[in-house]
Order: sequence, then C-alpha cells, then structure tokens
Amino acid sequence: MRGVRHLLVIGWGLWLAGLGCAAVGVTYDVPFPGTEPFDRALMAYARGDLAVAKQEGRAALERDPHDLRAHDLLCAIGLETGSDESCRRAHELFAVPDPLSPETLLRLVMHRNPQMRQAVLEVVAARAQLREAQVSYGPELMVLTRFHPAGVFARLIQSMLSGLFEREALMDQAEAHLARALGSYAQRRAELSGRAADAYIARRESDVHLRWLAEAKTVGDELERIATILSADGVLSKAEHQDIQTEVSKVRRDLALLHGRVTTTSAELARLIGMPDDSPFMMAAKSVAVEPPEEVRAFFDAVAVRHPRLVAAQARVREADARKNRLLWALPRLDLRGTYGSSTEEGRGDFLEGFSIGLRVRTPLLIWPLQHARSDREEAFLRILEREVERVRHDLWVEVIVAVQGLQDAQQELQLARQEARAHYRAWQSLAAKDQLGVARDRMAILRAKLAWIAAERRAVERYFAVQRAQVRVYAAMDEVPGALTFVADPLESYVQEVAASGARSSSRALWVWRPDFLGDARERAFFFEFLRARNVKTLFLFASRERIHAHPAPFRTFLRFAHARGFEVQALNGEPTWILPGHEAKVIEFFEAIDRFNREGTADERFDAVHLDVEITRRELRSRPEIGARFVAWLERADREARRRAMRLVLDIPAWFDDVRIGSETLLDRIVRPERAVAVMAYLKNPSRARRALDTELKALERAKGTLWVGVSADPAHLRTSIERGDVVFEKRVRELEQELHDHPAFKGIAIHDYDRYRAVILSTPLKLSMTELPSE
Repeated sequence: MRGVRHLLVIGWGLWLAGLGCAAVGVTYDVPFPGTEPFDRALMAYARGDLAVAKQEGRAALERDPHDLRAHDLLCAIGLETGSDESCRRAHELFAVPDPLSPETLLRLVMHRNPQMRQAVLEVVAARAQLREAQVSYGPELMVLTRFHPAGVFARLIQSMLSGLFEREALMDQAEAHLARALGSYAQRRAELSGRAADAYIARRESDVHLRWLAEAKTVGDELERIATILSADGVLSKAEHQDIQTEVSKVRRDLALLHGRVTTTSAELARLIGMPDDSPFMMAAKSVAVEPPEEVRAFFDAVAVRHPRLVAAQARVREADARKNRLLWALPRLDLRGTYGSSTEEGRGDFLEGFSIGLRVRTPLLIWPLQHARSDREEAFLRILEREVERVRHDLWVEVIVAVQGLQDAQQELQLARQEARAHYRAWQSLAAKDQLGVARDRMAILRAKLAWIAAERRAVERYFAVQRAQVRVYAAMDEVPGALTFVADPLESYVQEVAASGARSSSRALWVWRPDFLGDARERAFFFEFLRARNVKTLFLFASRERIHAHPAPFRTFLRFAHARGFEVQALNGEPTWILPGHEAKVIEFFEAIDRFNREGTADERFDAVHLDVEITRRELRSRPEIGARFVAWLERADREARRRAMRLVLDIPAWFDDVRIGSETLLDRIVRPERAVAVMAYLKNPSRARRALDTELKALERAKGTLWVGVSADPAHLRTSIERGDVVFEKRVRELEQELHDHPAFKGIAIHDYDRYRAVILSTPLKLSMTELPSE
C-alpha cells in the first residue's frame, strides 16, 4: 500500500504541475494588427494571459452585445478556467440598423460573420495544442490492478533524451501553429472586410442605377407612346418605330436585371453578417474618402511586416524548423517495467514469480542514417518555405503597384465619362431650348437625347464606383482594411437628388386656359397635349362656365379623360370682379353647384380636380371704394364654406399688392390666408431677381399656414420682344430664373403662365390680336 500511495502522490504532483503549465502561450512577438478590445483580448489569450483576455473580452461585449466572436472567446476562457457561464449566456436579439452605413456593415461582419468565428475557434484549438505540448513531458506512469488473482503492475517509459530536448521542439512547433492561426484570423478579417466593402459599393451602385433607370423608363414610355401614334398615322416608318421599341425594351430589361442584382447583393450582405438571405436592407449613401499615400513604397514597408499572409508564411517556417528539431532528438526509447505477482498478463512469461523488474530498449537498426536522411528532407523543406516568405512579400508589393495603377486608370476613366455625360446633357438641353412647336417629332428627338444623356450618366456612375472599388483594393493589398477606410456623405447622391429635384421643379408649371377651343377638335386637342408636354406644364386652369358645362358636358368629359390619362391636373377656372358686388354674391355658389353636379355625374377620370376662382379687384377700385376689401373677404369666406361643404379644393388668384392694403389692424393678405390656402399671385414680374423680395410677405404667410403659392408670369408677346433674342428665348429664361430664385422655398408651388393663347403666340412667334375684352365670360 505504501508503494501505491507513493504513486498517487507522484501523480497528484504531476497533475498540479500540468495546471501550472497550462497558462502558456506564444512567447515571441507576433505582428498582429488591431487595437480594438477584442483584438487585444485575442492576443492576450494567445499569450496565455487569461485574466487580461477575459477583461478585454467583456469590454468588447460592452461595446457591442452582439459581438459573437467575444462570446466564443469568453466561452473558451471559461472552459479553461472551469467556468462555463459565458457559454450559457443567451445572445441578445439583433436587428440590422436602418439605414445600414458602411462603418456599421464592416463592424457587423467582423463581429458576426461565421468565418470570423471559425478563425477565432482555430486560435482556441491551436492554443489547446500548445497547452498539450507543454504538459506532454516526463515519464509515462501506468498502474494496472487485477482482482483475480491479485497483482500490481507498474510501467515507466521514457525516451533517453526527449524529456529534455524533444519537448522544447514540440513547444516551438505548437507556438508557430498558434502564430499561424493568428495570422489566418487577421487574413480572414482583411478578406471579409474587402468583400463587405465591395458588396456595399455594389449595392450602392445598384441603387443609383435604379434611380437613373426609373427616369429612363418614364422617358422611354413617353417616347414609345409618341412613336406608336406617329407610326399609326404613317408619319414614322416601321423601321424607326422598331428601333425605338428596341431602345425602350433595353431600358426595361436593364431595369429588371438591376432589380435582380439588388436582391443578389442584399443576400451577399446578409450572409456576410450572418443574417438570413431575405433580410431587408436600406443603405446609407456614403463613399470611400481616402487617397493612396504619397510615398507608397515607404508606407508598404511600414505595414507589410504585419500583413497576415506574410505572418502566416513566417509561421510555417517556424513550424518546419521546430519539426526538424524534433527529428534530431527522436532517439531510442527506454522501456522500464516492474511487476509483482506472476498472474498479471503483462508479467507472464517475461519475469520470475514474485517481484521483478526489467529493461527493454526499442530503436531502428540504422537509426543514425535514418535520422540524417529525415533531417536533410526537413532542411530542404525549410529552405523552400523561407523562399516562400520572400515570394509572398514580392507578390504583395506587386499587388500594391497594380492596385495603385488601377486606381489612377479608374480616376482618368471617370473624368472622361463625366465629360461625355456633360456633352450629352448640353445636347439634350440644346434640343429642348430650340423646340419651337412642341410637335411630336421634335418631342421624340428631345426624349431620345435625354435617354442618351441618362445612358452617359450611368456610364459615369459605373466609373465612379470603379474608383471606389480601386480605393478599397489599394488598402486591401496592404491589409489596411477596415482601419484605413473612412466614409463621407456620397457626393454622387447629392448630384442625383439635385438632378431629380431639378426635373421635378422644371415640371411644376401651370397654365391658364381662357379659350379652350380645342375641346371639340381631336387634332387640336392632340397638339395641345404635346405642346404642354414639350413645355413641362402639369397643371391646367381651364375656363369652364356653368352654362357651357351644363349644356355641353361631353367635350369637357372627353378632355378630362385624356388629360388625367396623361398625368395632368385640371382645375375649373371662372370668376369676374363683379362677383363680389351686391346682388352678385350667389354666382360663386351657383358655380360650385354646377361643378359639383358635373363631377357627381361623371366617372372618376371625368371630374375637375379643384375649383379655381379669378375674382381680381384693382387698386383703383379699392381707393375709390374702400369697402371693396371687406366685401372681398366676406365673399371669400362664403366661397370657403361652399368648398368645405362639397369637399372641393379651392385655388384663388390674388394680386401681388394685397399685403399693402390694410383692413383694420391687418392687411388684406392676412385676412384671406388660412390653413392650407392655395393661391396664385398675379405678379407678372419682368425682373426675376426682384421676385424673392417682392413676394417675400406672401411666401412667409403661406409657409406659416402650410399653404402653397403659384407665381403668375405673363406671356404677352409685347413684353418679350427684344432686338437681340426672340420672345420665346426671353420668356424661357425668365421662367427658369424665377424657378431658380424661388425653388427652395417651402410654399413655392411653381410657375403659372398666363395664358395659353399668348404662350402659344410666343412659341410660334406669330402676331396675336387679342384684347382683354375678348376674354370669355359667363
């Protein structure tokens, strides 16, 4: 029993020694990029400093409770220290931020990607191998007992010198393997960061292309519609019609393909952050905001030492060197046996009965030649790996040079693409400015020019994002992703928004139509609609007397169907200054009743969208009869009640001087403005630079009331003739300058042109004889 007790004491001491040696790790400096808490935790864990690793791991979880790498590492530390509390901790519910920024995306990929978690577990496994090598030394002690017959067998095996020398080589090999696992983690981090940046750029590119293609589809649909009409009339040849159809079909096909690409890139982003493939993503509009360092070579020499591929290659050299050293000490093994009792199987036939001891030596016959051959083989392999380190460093430098050159080429191509897009834009604008008649063929040329401009803009978008990818590749080649990448608000996004807003502003125009002679003429009606489209008019103030809509409603209904089908808004226009005089107040009620009845008797697309009243009083009348102002306010209150009672929108024409007329303590403008009031100010300003100042009071009052304001401009040819430019050119300049002056004000609705007959005369450059007394009345 004393011998057994001694054996147990020896075993207990060896076990304690093993626990003491368990806190081991890499003893040399491993170049490992990263300064975040998890990076420090992983390096502390690899060095065997479990307390620091646990502290830094918890700090990483405090920064992001969804860092699954930190969960895995703390679980491994807990298993080593005898506490699996971290393994039992439930992960918190996770939702992707909306919108998803590139910085957040890179962070999520680092924290949640399955490959990153696998790389962390490879480090854990490599450190376990190092711990195993640390405690695998000394004699192998084996105690066997047999119950029948009783006997004890003890076995002690020890290589002659391996306990002193082979263990050190084994430790070196395990350390090198752990260093290689760290390098593999860093390399996988760089690769996944590059993939995440590329996926984000691809998704942003798809989003921008979608917006351009949506505009192209709108233009293409209109182009195809006009081409179909002209082809049916025999004006357009079949070949030209087919060419246009092919062009428009390509836009639709590209749009469908792009929707599929958005789905694919979204699935790639979801996989990168460990989410289901169908997870929805809204992307924040940002772009890479870095340029290559001026001294590329010096920068590369400074960062290449910690490049994961180079670190992994150097770790393979260390592993090979340690394996060679192990072979040098693979000497003959010494087998020492002791038995008590002849009934034990191990002792039978080998020793005498009772207690005996024996010695056995095992070794190959030609051990020294064998060891020499093995050493030569490992030495050659070691030299190959050393050359591999140099090759990796050379390849990394070549990749940097190629990436920098690719970035420079991409930037030059972007400049050329932008120049091409600007040329196409000028060509489109030139055609639009020269369009005199607004007829179908001219309209087709303008639309095709706009499609060509959009295609050029899309080519510029491709080059823009090619530059983004090239910037990522430069830093990825030097393993500086994600640390060196910074992102700013995407300037391309503001440009796209500006173009879209410009298009929206230019299309927000209205037109007074006092003489709708085209209502019963299909050809004139078609010309009228094409004229409006060519001039970007979207809203019509169409004169509609109650007698005419009652006696002849069919032409109005036909016109309204065609107008609504083409996206126009039509307001029923009427009114005279006499409507506010005593005895005439009922006329506004009668007009509301007529429009209400007309709308109720028609289908949804045969109804007026609003009632538009033009009951304009003059300054002269107001000076001679001050009570006119109060009468106007009372009349307007009656009109508002009728509009609310019949659930109809009301738009009101007013002069620009209502803010100068006082009724009691308020101005006339203050008295008529109410919540969501819609007005058209008859400004007729000839100097656009004065528009903002002249209309400042009206704009502010309507902004406070959350109302809207149309700014009326006159198309009277007498106001537009110059000796230098034609009237149509002067007028278009004036309208665009007004839009530019007022477009950013919240209450500004758009430009309203007075009126169709005068506007047409300006565009056609033909004399027009028309006096105010010829305006139709009730």
